[in-house]
Amino acid sequence: MFVSESSVLCTRGPDIIAQASGFKNVHDVDKYDKDGTRLFQCRGTTAFNTRAIQVPERAASLNSGDTFILETPSKLYIWAGKGSTGDEREFAKAISKSVASREYELISEGSEPEAFWTALGGRTAYAAAKTEDAAIVREARLFQCTNAVGYFRVEEIFDYDQEDLIEDDVMILDTYAEVFVWIGKGANTEEKSKSLATALEYIKTDPSGRTVQDTVIVQLKQGFEPPNFTAHFIAWDPEKWSNGKTYEQLKAEAMASGNTAALETSVEAALSKLTTSVYPLSALIGQDIPEGVDPTKKEQYLSNEEFQQVFGISKAEFNGMPAWKTVGLKKKVNLY
Repeated sequence: MFVSESSVLCTRGPDIIAQASGFKNVHDVDKYDKDGTRLFQCRGTTAFNTRAIQVPERAASLNSGDTFILETPSKLYIWAGKGSTGDEREFAKAISKSVASREYELISEGSEPEAFWTALGGRTAYAAAKTEDAAIVREARLFQCTNAVGYFRVEEIFDYDQEDLIEDDVMILDTYAEVFVWIGKGANTEEKSKSLATALEYIKTDPSGRTVQDTVIVQLKQGFEPPNFTAHFIAWDPEKWSNGKTYEQLKAEAMASGNTAALETSVEAALSKLTTSVYPLSALIGQDIPEGVDPTKKEQYLSNEEFQQVFGISKAEFNGMPAWKTVGLKKKVNLY
């Protein structure tokens, strides 16, 4: 169970709800170019909330969890991802005549004709699921982690889209097989460290039986979102933060420039990096503390020797104590 200091139901405005069912942009001119090719992503959990939205006509827009409609000057394809639902496929068939006045060709993921890939500019990487993973591709939950309210709070965001990724906060996306900790550009140190620790605790306390060992848990930064992350957002806009570049292009540029810190890293490694710096007690007392120090865990930045001198016990003994007792010890030495 995911526990937070406050649980607030996130509701969506009537303008969003009104679009929860239907087909956007079907009668509009192509908002990407005028080459006669359009790609629409169909997504929904039931026949009543399935919707379709135009997305960039390239292979990177595909994902195994959804159904897509591809219109070309001469053909109309309905592409069914391995993890797509029957409702999505039936919805795509029903509205195909609104896209183009010709019969559609239904193709399953993995059996695409070459003309399909040619229309998308070539076969490139997309969020493809293994057959055994297809059934859980869509089971995703999004959480916002913030201290903007005066304390650290974790709140689930329902019926989410890309606009719900808050640039000043940290977001946790749970797709079951993977858990992503998305770091917004404006997120502060406390939000980063507490969100990383929260992601680990979230998995450890999951009643489904998942463990940290069998779940991929990674940190990624805003603007460097891989396909297996973006696949869980309908109509992901690559122009918003990535200037229209694919993750593979961004990765290649980062590797060439040596900016590998921008790429995804394991949560354990990221959390360890935040807590490996060592400072003397004098630098950790008060509000003016070094950059990168988690103000709620100041004692963890003491060297093992000074920690023993200050508290009279080892870090291991301290960390094994109940929270109420450690708070009292920290208050006595002005580290709370």
